[in-house]
Amino acid sequence: MKGTVLVTGASGFVGGALVALLASKGLRVRAAYRRAQPPPRLAALAADGVELARADLSAEEDVARLARGVSACVHAAALASDWGSDAAFRAANVETTSRLARALEGEGAERFVLVGSIAVHGFGDHEGSDETGPYYRPLRHAYARSKLEAERVVLALDRPGFGTTCVRLGWVFGPGDEGSTYRMLDAARAGRFGWIGGGCNRTSMIHVDDACAALSAALESPHAGGRAFDAVGDETMAWRELAALVYEAAGADGRPRRLPVALARAAAAALETAYRIAGAGREPPLTRYRVDRSTVEYVFDSSLAKRLLGWTPRRGIREGLIEAAEAWRRDRGYASALP
Repeated sequence: MKGTVLVTGASGFVGGALVALLASKGLRVRAAYRRAQPPPRLAALAADGVELARADLSAEEDVARLARGVSACVHAAALASDWGSDAAFRAANVETTSRLARALEGEGAERFVLVGSIAVHGFGDHEGSDETGPYYRPLRHAYARSKLEAERVVLALDRPGFGTTCVRLGWVFGPGDEGSTYRMLDAARAGRFGWIGGGCNRTSMIHVDDACAALSAALESPHAGGRAFDAVGDETMAWRELAALVYEAAGADGRPRRLPVALARAAAAALETAYRIAGAGREPPLTRYRVDRSTVEYVFDSSLAKRLLGWTPRRGIREGLIEAAEAWRRDRGYASALP
């Protein structure tokens, strides 16, 4: 890949890890972030030649500035949450994506890769689902609807000279993941993590290293244009097994908790209503999105990405969670579990 690669969402979990990977390959990277200051892990990459660019992707002038001189982009910035309004998700995930992609096309960029989500398949049983489906419609959650619309916007722009791709990531986990991995470990440490229902249904996950490798491959593959790819790890795990592993990795006392499905749905609905009435700026501790995701068989197949992108996931769930737990201890200031 020649020229500068723009990575948006560089202060986030996946975006920050991708910036580090691309920089390690010797690519010129412009890392866009929105926070007042870049997080330390991102700021440290400036010493490796990464260009840090603070920007608001809702502002036309900031987007125009970011797009100048860029040959390719991975758009990782998004509102990724289990709960929120259609308007908020659409503004952050659809309008911003369209604005950025069109600006880059106008500036002569050659490749645009959207970080998508397998949530666009919908929450029904998936037993090795791939890009051909099944797709459960209508989508019940605002996040999934916004990611599907963003994907359609991006793929519709594909043309010779401006290849567009969507890599639909599964549940990304790994070191530094405050949004999911660390929250599971925090909950286990407090004795509040477990599963909903029988806990025997399996879920697909993907380690952040494998997620970034898939995105990097999509930047370079001549077969990626105009396509969406599902990208998950090769391993799956039942929820009751995952809960036990999280407790083990956290070094937590006690046992995982089980919550009946009916009670979980009622609690999630009540919490969402209460948070909405209160105008809370954060998501509830339990949402209908999480209940739906964790009570169906949720296993996907990444054969297309392997075949056309030349990508292979290499990190397992157990080793990845144990590694993430060590990073979690360091970041939280807890004593290491290693001798």
